[in-house]
Amino acid sequence: MTLQDILGVGQWLNGRYYLAYEGLITAAVLYMILVFGITRIFRLCEKKWMAHLVRDREAAPAGVAIDVCYVNGFQTQPGELDWWLSEHPDLLLRGDDGEPVVDPAWPDERILDSLTASSRDAIAGVVGGWIDGCAEAGYEAVELDNLDSWTRADGLDAEGNLALAALLTARAHAAGIAVAQKNALEARDAGPAAGFDLVVTEECARFDECDDYGALYERHLAVEYEGELPEGGFAAGWDTDGAPEDFWFDGEKLYEELLHGGEPLVETEVSGILLAEPRIVAADTITDATRRIEQAGESGDISVVADVVSELVPEYRKPD
Repeated sequence: MTLQDILGVGQWLNGRYYLAYEGLITAAVLYMILVFGITRIFRLCEKKWMAHLVRDREAAPAGVAIDVCYVNGFQTQPGELDWWLSEHPDLLLRGDDGEPVVDPAWPDERILDSLTASSRDAIAGVVGGWIDGCAEAGYEAVELDNLDSWTRADGLDAEGNLALAALLTARAHAAGIAVAQKNALEARDAGPAAGFDLVVTEECARFDECDDYGALYERHLAVEYEGELPEGGFAAGWDTDGAPEDFWFDGEKLYEELLHGGEPLVETEVSGILLAEPRIVAADTITDATRRIEQAGESGDISVVADVVSELVPEYRKPD
């Protein structure tokens, strides 16, 4: 089914019933259903072939291995910019044009301003609440992402970010959980000095940084991506002298924000790796949903369309 086919439904409704608006709405909803369906398929594939160690602060702990709660401690999360602009506009780093500074590596995120003690205290107050939530949810550690934002933003400096990190690690320790530094090898000894207990890295083997991180932290969660490893695989990036025989094991990509708290999990043949329980939607169900949407378009009842989407995608929330 192509976009042209979907728009054809709207054209058919308009031509037969002179319902131009309802026809376009119906076409848009059909497109949305397809997008949700395709996204769901990709997510099921990710859950099938990717292990999970770190989960977003809004998801429940998995209860396997070590549960690490992901928190974006130095930037805004995608989709949360409006909230920051409304509630804490003064905590966003501003450029010469007065606009919030965009992270060039993550263009849907804006960088927080850690330059002054007052802004650091205020940021710690916001992020600290999320850290408390991680502890209350049962996580054993929290990962503070984007410590290295100073390397991607003019005007920021390492001192400000590390001072903010010290506030956040103190908050986590007060809540009774450990704190993980995320990447940012540039911090060197200042990372542990800021209170971090362990480190989560991406592609340290690819960039020959694993031993450097190992010299800083005893506990190290290393993430590598398939196709990007150096010759010799994951262990090639490490000095394995003295490591126990079972130290090295084949793993999968660590991922974030993949499961929501209500999803049931199923065990796999690999201890510590769980998958989301598959949710199969029959072809007849999709056909019936399409028919009901078509009827809703004929009657102009948009609420029925939202009901159908809610049935097919339980995570969907109707707009207030």
